[in-house]
Amino acid sequence: MTRDAEHTPNGYEDAASVVVNQAPRGRMSNPFLSEEDRALMDFANEVQAWSLTRRKTHKSYGTFGQAAEALNVPVECVAEAVEQHYWMFTHDDGPLDEREIDHDGE
Repeated sequence: MTRDAEHTPNGYEDAASVVVNQAPRGRMSNPFLSEEDRALMDFANEVQAWSLTRRKTHKSYGTFGQAAEALNVPVECVAEAVEQHYWMFTHDDGPLDEREIDHDGE
């Protein structure tokens, strides 16, 4: 994953800036998506992979805050990625960093 560290101290301005100028990873890319939308979907897939891997050892998918800490991004980036991802969601309305990640069909 390419990261542009010039945006903020941790390298992220928002979820769309997480992946910059990255070619598709051996898959067809939707030509109707903007570069920012493709970057957001790539980051959402990274959050999903982290969450599913975490469940194997911790018996839960994790919270937005835990994902943000593990991926070194602001919690708002994780929230945006979960909201945009087709298979991820949350049932929580609490503080952003305490919201549990959940997966549909996993």
